[in-house]
Amino acid sequence: MWKVYTQDSLYCNKVKKLLNKESIQYEEIPVNDESKQYLKDKGCYTVPQIWNHRDEHIGGYQELTAYMTRTIWSSK
Repeated sequence: MWKVYTQDSLYCNKVKKLLNKESIQYEEIPVNDESKQYLKDKGCYTVPQIWNHRDEHIGGYQELTAYMTRTIWSSK
């Protein structure tokens, strides 16, 4: 299952909409003090932050669309 670290923002909503459209199951993890520290430890300072089902860090919305173009959308 994919993991998406989010808060209430335009790009977080775009990520969720895109994953839902593609029927990709994900766990939404709201950013709080604990998750913010986890993201900082990983070198991530903005949201959304996305990890795929293989626990590979994708990045944010733009990186997600690039990933989808290289992988899922290339086979359609």
